[in-house]
Amino acid sequence: MKLFITGGTGSLGTELLAYSRKQGWEATAYSRDEVKQGLLKRVYPEAHFLLGDVRDEEWLELAMRGHDVVIHTAAYKQVPAAEVNSNQAVSVNVVGSLNVVRAAIRAGIHRVVGISTDKACAPVNCYGATKMLMEKLFQEACFWSDTQFTLVRYGNVLGSRGSVVPFFEEQAKKGLITITNPKMTRFWLTLDEALSLIFAAFAETEQGTILVPKCFASSMAVLAEAVAPGVPTKIIGTRPGEKVHEQLIHAAEAMHTCDIGALFRIYPATSTFESNLKEGFEYTSDTAPQLSVEQLREKIYG
Repeated sequence: MKLFITGGTGSLGTELLAYSRKQGWEATAYSRDEVKQGLLKRVYPEAHFLLGDVRDEEWLELAMRGHDVVIHTAAYKQVPAAEVNSNQAVSVNVVGSLNVVRAAIRAGIHRVVGISTDKACAPVNCYGATKMLMEKLFQEACFWSDTQFTLVRYGNVLGSRGSVVPFFEEQAKKGLITITNPKMTRFWLTLDEALSLIFAAFAETEQGTILVPKCFASSMAVLAEAVAPGVPTKIIGTRPGEKVHEQLIHAAEAMHTCDIGALFRIYPATSTFESNLKEGFEYTSDTAPQLSVEQLREKIYG
């Protein structure tokens, strides 16, 4: 197996490098961060590291050649930043994703797995809208190429770079945690759970589908208590572009979604698939199974 990872020096990319070593796969990390590439090269000397940007379609194609699977993780991911830098979010998350599609097809890649987010479901912010368009681009490509495109959509990865957990941990050292809204809920999963979902996408037999895990959720107040028990909190209000509750499946998608056990499979809206879900089904972070403080702490710290 030869694996090509866009955004390969991020939290997920680093985990994929570690997994590739265990499996004996040949992995290439493609990213813009030369410092992180240098640091990771010391840890994973067997891996390949290429400097590059997903906005460079020609170089993407050349870099991808000879690989079997592409995992597309590269994106601008911070909601507040995307709200005030929408042109850059579009150029990387949308145009960059289209470049990945075109480059992968021309390079003869067997399968491409796109990493999406719950914020792509009924999006209300720029980041979510760009990831929704990425999903649509991947699904459309299935109709005019031999390359297989699959997507995974999930919530927040606990402890990943830029996530709220390390932010709360740093604040706790100063004796005060800031919370936008204590009743706000989010879906949570570990890096290992995210990896398992990606590997499920490797084996997906349907074209253009989005695989969604049955995630657990919690309020931000519960998360704060799990990360920093007893540390005082201060409510600062919802940030621009934030929802109070997230969705992984909305009612319009439920019409072409199938419950397949551990996962949901969302088919392209243009498919003729008939859902096995009840009419009006939605999967939201306030109605999903809720984690207790102890359960969430176990997920974060083991």
